[in-house]
Amino acid sequence: MAMTTSCVLGVLLMPIAVQAQSAFIPLGELGGDDAFSSATGVSSFEAAGGIADNLIVVGNSQSTRGREAFRWTSSTGMMGLGSLGGTFFFSSAAAIDDAGEAVTGSTSSDVGILAYRWSEASGMTSLGDLPGGPIQSEASAISGDGMSIVGSSRSRTGPAGDEAFLWTSASGMIGLGTLGTGQSSVANAINADGTIIVGSSGLDPESQTPFRWTASGGMEPLEQFPGEVLTSEPLGISADGQTIVGWSAIGTSQVAVRWTDAGIESLGNAPPFEASRLFAQAANEDGSVIIGWGQAGTRLTAMYWTQTDGVRPLADVLTNDFGLDLSGWSLSVALDVTTHAATGRTAIVGSGLNPRGETEAFLAVLDPTPPCRVDIDGDGSLTIFDFLAFQTFFDARDPRADFDDDGLFTVFDFLRFFDAFDDGCN
Repeated sequence: MAMTTSCVLGVLLMPIAVQAQSAFIPLGELGGDDAFSSATGVSSFEAAGGIADNLIVVGNSQSTRGREAFRWTSSTGMMGLGSLGGTFFFSSAAAIDDAGEAVTGSTSSDVGILAYRWSEASGMTSLGDLPGGPIQSEASAISGDGMSIVGSSRSRTGPAGDEAFLWTSASGMIGLGTLGTGQSSVANAINADGTIIVGSSGLDPESQTPFRWTASGGMEPLEQFPGEVLTSEPLGISADGQTIVGWSAIGTSQVAVRWTDAGIESLGNAPPFEASRLFAQAANEDGSVIIGWGQAGTRLTAMYWTQTDGVRPLADVLTNDFGLDLSGWSLSVALDVTTHAATGRTAIVGSGLNPRGETEAFLAVLDPTPPCRVDIDGDGSLTIFDFLAFQTFFDARDPRADFDDDGLFTVFDFLRFFDAFDDGCN
């Protein structure tokens, strides 16, 4: 039963939480001479409690010191993570754990480029490298619990000297081997609990075989398409480990693919991607949403895939399905994705060309819940300020105050507003 007007006015003094709404958020940059930023990872929507403001993003930007890894929150904005020293300044962030507490990537140091793990408590610490080759290691991904990191390190000299590694605090960095003698390997992704690692192994970059690694089975090749497959590479894996995504080059074409229990599957190349080389970069927690990009010549177009709609430009999804305004933007790449199971809210990060023609990181929040009409001031909670905003709009005969949608401004609009406030936005 709806409350009386006097009851509503009393409750207006108490804030009521409002569900998140869809949003496109440019993340800025660190202020270097050349404006540049790109977001590579986002924390889990589950760990954020389904609240978009609790999400944490990592990536890379040009700062006054050089190319620098960053960590972004809605409260602090973009903060540089520094480096481990060296004669030149460099750091990059590749991934972040579910809680947003641990970041991994690569950095300059006094001995060369090294993989690192960063946290607020310990700062940036080196993961070391594999013995046997030049000192070098690069991290690609971190498990959801933040306890395991994967990437590649130089374990021998020569052009095929890279070897995939797994790092944990208990064992340090261990090599995962290769699929054949004389081959190199790289680990690109790891599932939430750190039990499944995916990557590729081969004699050269043009002849890579995709693999799946587990502690019990070791490194095992993944299925490839029959015929003239030149190379395939997994780039991401869902948190539950059931969906692996990447790309495969077949003859003169390159398709985005996923591997599941059913085997390998092309994600398709519907317009405008029919002439593009496609890359599937990441999957959400259960593999129902896959993101990446297409490349046609020098043009990059961020990609979004679901089983229902297939491959689509991410910009079309944001504007047509969620009503977001991308005026002046061209979305180039989408690099990470997370979905809140209870609400279906999805967050995607990547980079695009902003209205100034600069490459800038973005966070897109896709909320299938209709916007909360009664949250008139748009601050995410229902308070007396929404009532005051409604009163202002009503006095100005603003359509936002026409709550009964009859084209008139009467007491019935007030009553509908009170009812809507009483119902909340849950």
